[in-house]
Amino acid sequence: MELRKFFDAIQEHKPEVIVTHDAPNCVPLYRDGRNGDPTALGFMKIMTMSDHRPKRWYFGHHHVLKSWKDVSDVDFYCCGIDGAFHVWDTEDEPDV
Repeated sequence: MELRKFFDAIQEHKPEVIVTHDAPNCVPLYRDGRNGDPTALGFMKIMTMSDHRPKRWYFGHHHVLKSWKDVSDVDFYCCGIDGAFHVWDTEDEPDV
């Protein structure tokens, strides 16, 4: 039910940024044997079903400071641990 609401919200609002506790299992850190995680699989199913791709997807569950570019052009950021974080500045974005 929660994942369905999440999918519906993405389809309706088409956000440029998504922030969740976990990430879809397409993020490379899932290649260490966690491919069966139900939340990661659910997020991957949403990405497969949705016609929208956010620019950035932030998550923190794994407590590492890393980023990945997905084949669908989504930038994934794991938000770190012990005060580590990613910096993103709107000044870096081109005017639309």
